[in-house]
Amino acid sequence: MSAFTGPLAVQYGEGGGYRLAVLLEPLQWHCDFKGSEAVVIVPPGFESDGASVPRPLWWFLPPWGDRSTRAAILHDFVCEELIAGRPLPGCDTRERCDRQFHLALLALGVAEWRGWLAWAGVRAYSITSGNG
Repeated sequence: MSAFTGPLAVQYGEGGGYRLAVLLEPLQWHCDFKGSEAVVIVPPGFESDGASVPRPLWWFLPPWGDRSTRAAILHDFVCEELIAGRPLPGCDTRERCDRQFHLALLALGVAEWRGWLAWAGVRAYSITSGNG
């Protein structure tokens, strides 16, 4: 199974009207399975706005503060790198970025039904926004 290594260290703040998390320590993700050569390292200083969930659904899928925070930060990073033309191992298409998000949720112990629901949300956004 895929895995994060090391603790999550973030500082929350405000920026551009959004609540942001700034990564204080590197966040390392092993794509597809622990020990994989496809490793993503999110660097310190990376800013994430968390899970992109419509506000009325925050009671059910909060953007911050639950098990999915690491997965949201990872997904923001790999998508930003892809858009910038710097695709990372295991994340060379938007579909594969979204797949890593789903695997990250499951690795963090998020319930499988909730992981599939969150994945479906990011896939729907990707397709409807033309990034898909």
